[in-house]
Amino acid sequence: MIRAIAIITLQTLFFGCINLKTVNHYSNNALKATQKFEEIPYTFLQHCIDRCEMSAIDSFKIYREIKCPCDQYKRADSVTQLVYRALRGYFDGLTRLSNNQLTNYQIDRLKKAVQEEDLGVLQVNKEEANAYATLTDMMLRGFADSYRQKKIKAFISGANTPVQVLLSKLEFIESKNLKDVMEFKKERLFDHYRSLLRARLSDYEKQEATARYYASLQGIIILEKQCMTYARSLRTIARGHQQLYENRNKISSEELRRRLTPYANDICDLISEFDKLKNK
Repeated sequence: MIRAIAIITLQTLFFGCINLKTVNHYSNNALKATQKFEEIPYTFLQHCIDRCEMSAIDSFKIYREIKCPCDQYKRADSVTQLVYRALRGYFDGLTRLSNNQLTNYQIDRLKKAVQEEDLGVLQVNKEEANAYATLTDMMLRGFADSYRQKKIKAFISGANTPVQVLLSKLEFIESKNLKDVMEFKKERLFDHYRSLLRARLSDYEKQEATARYYASLQGIIILEKQCMTYARSLRTIARGHQQLYENRNKISSEELRRRLTPYANDICDLISEFDKLKNK
């Protein structure tokens, strides 16, 4: 009888350990992929400055200090940062919890909450604003109460809806808003160099200008691919978290490992793809 109880106890610990490793593997990869946001070397503000400077170059205007009207683009970057920081904080917390770490980690309460109003070139609706508030408040409450393994199911359950909303928002920003910015940048670059080549330049100068054009174009294309790869990783994270949520009542089952591990591996592959593009 004692032996049977010991075996059951060991099996419970064994499968619980397997499960937590599965959750940790997914959440750790999700955190690393989400943090690739910080390695994308382009922002809405930078787009505004580039456009402003290109306009000055085309009109042969020299300023001691160029003043570009970029307040709307700064606000867009600010909103994007809010969404990103909330997601990064959540996956950091999930990684720590699934690793059974005792931690006093807290995400900073941001002073300027997302509001349902005009935020520059971005629009944030009520659902997205509520998702941000729910997720950040839940993280503060969760870590203050020292959540542990026994609370991880409730942690995932309460977070899934806001996580899905914010992942979708950040994915849209990267795949649509920034893609539109890149398309505009490519068209602006094309018009600039086409106009330049109509000027009275020597053949050598035209060749140099053409080479600069294609080098600049390639840089934009790589940046576009980075943004799209990042967006794909966010979609994969969202699908993985949905599986985690749907199987939250099977937290110690082998089924969770089978369902969640492919998403963790796909996220890892997308991280590698992003890094390869970055090093080109």
